[in-house]
Amino acid sequence: MRLLKLGGSLAAAKLADDAVDGAIGATKARYVGFAAGAALMVLQKGGEAKLHKGDTIEVEPRRTSTEQILGTP
Repeated sequence: MRLLKLGGSLAAAKLADDAVDGAIGATKARYVGFAAGAALMVLQKGGEAKLHKGDTIEVEPRRTSTEQILGTP
């Protein structure tokens, strides 16, 4: 999921760069693209979970033997 968000931010930065490239010049456009990408990376939220008082988490133990990990039957 993080990789998807990073890719989206980089794509938005490239679009912002290309959109203003002709108007303000290539060097300044790169700064605009960098700012747009950085802003999206900072502002995107997700993967966060908040627990409130009284919330419970159910966990089930799972055992994996070393044979399954190594691929031997």
